[in-house]
Amino acid sequence: MELCEGGELFDRIVARGHYSERAAAVVMKTIVEDVFMIRERFSEIVGSPYYMAPEVLKRNYGPEIDIWSAGVILYILLCGVPPFWAEIEQGVAQAILRGVIDFKREPWPSISDSAKHLVRLMLEPDPNFG
Repeated sequence: MELCEGGELFDRIVARGHYSERAAAVVMKTIVEDVFMIRERFSEIVGSPYYMAPEVLKRNYGPEIDIWSAGVILYILLCGVPPFWAEIEQGVAQAILRGVIDFKREPWPSISDSAKHLVRLMLEPDPNFG
């Protein structure tokens, strides 16, 4: 897998700018097939702040957090920046809990509705909804 050569995935994406939808799909397929793990319920806050699901911050989570983290990666692949950002970790956590996703800035207007819909589904703050 190309992205397992060391370093931060985010740094590689930023260096490239952003990925096309087709290239992002290839990366996401690899992530889904090779990276997801089966988890039990946990209550510790672990992981990189930008990729944390709301359930991690609320200290009650299971495998659904992997979908959230993959959604964050997909968002970054498609536009080159994280969906939830702040100067300090506490601000990142607050942005995650608010769950507002920006699809207005470039390149989002040119990204397909189906890709945006998938990102919305993956970044659903209540995975038990519906």
